[in-house]
Amino acid sequence: MKKNTFLVHLDTLKPAEVKKFGAYLKLKYSNSERLLKAYRYYVKFHKKTKPPPELEVVFQKINLRKHKSDSELKYLSTDVSDLFQRLKEFLIQEKILTTKFEKEFLWLQILDEKDLSHQRKLQFEKIKKEQSKAKYIWKGLNELRLYNQAYFRNNFEKENAKISLIEDGIQSLNDFYISFHLKYASELLNRKNVLTTKAHLSPLLNDIVVLIQKKQVDTSLTSELYFEL
Repeated sequence: MKKNTFLVHLDTLKPAEVKKFGAYLKLKYSNSERLLKAYRYYVKFHKKTKPPPELEVVFQKINLRKHKSDSELKYLSTDVSDLFQRLKEFLIQEKILTTKFEKEFLWLQILDEKDLSHQRKLQFEKIKKEQSKAKYIWKGLNELRLYNQAYFRNNFEKENAKISLIEDGIQSLNDFYISFHLKYASELLNRKNVLTTKAHLSPLLNDIVVLIQKKQVDTSLTSELYFEL
């Protein structure tokens, strides 16, 4: 029997992460005894080269008896599928918690949904200030998400339209577009110099370079860095 999807993904975790996932399951799904039993059995095969036995054997080892019907095996198979979904849920949550922008942006959405307008406004200004100091290429897209959420939020009809949010969003998108082209060009030229391969630069790049040289577009520090490269 090949390793199931749950074990394939579980094997990518370190022992400490597996332990944390187990605690997550026990806390959040304490009433799902069947699911927890399946986890306690299958976790023994973490990073083992030998795959688990067939469902019939697994059922007997977990329940200390043979299965009485095919439906019982089907339930066990469903439990294994559910374990994968819970693992997916856990990893996504962990990723969000370790990604500052995603975590803060999600909190902004929650404040909006709870109709805490004052707290939402403070959170918006906080993220906006943090993003204004950021110097990575995805900054423009994050800012665009921020301005888009602020302009088209659930209770937008309760306030006056702030056109500046749309203008800021367009500027963020333009800056990302320029930075992306320049970053791509710098990587291609670097590959050409190192590997002596052809660099197929976009025709649009020349137009962007001309605009920057003539100071006809507003560029961020990120764009200026890639332009120098």
